[in-house]
Amino acid sequence: RALLGRIRGDARADEAEQRPAERSTRRPLQPPARFAGPLLRLCNEAERLVVDIGRASRASPDEVGACAWDFLRALGHLVSAWLFARAAAVAQCRLDEGSQDPFYGAKLATADFYFARILPEADMHLKVAESGLASLSELPEDRLFFQ
Repeated sequence: RALLGRIRGDARADEAEQRPAERSTRRPLQPPARFAGPLLRLCNEAERLVVDIGRASRASPDEVGACAWDFLRALGHLVSAWLFARAAAVAQCRLDEGSQDPFYGAKLATADFYFARILPEADMHLKVAESGLASLSELPEDRLFFQ
């Protein structure tokens, strides 16, 4: 939850820009606004799923193992997206300062690519993790093997 809180805090930093009284508490490098929505949504989904998994594991501890692979993959995508957003914030800052280095434009383009083409995989992994143990254990063993 601490990591989700940190990602959520970075993603919400752009809200402080909207409130002049809080400008002094704003983080100096905030991700471009186009990345905040996806980061916040995935943080909320991941946190909701943690609660759901915790509840389900009370009835069956195997629920944790049933969703672990996909849940960890989704978290990996979330953390990668957060790091891309932070890198994009640095790149945007350098460009705003007048840098002509094409590296910074490429960094922004790479972050845009990740958010558009790779990050949607996190949604798929969260959906699979939600399916829980039933989708794995209800298939009869005699249907798993054919001769």
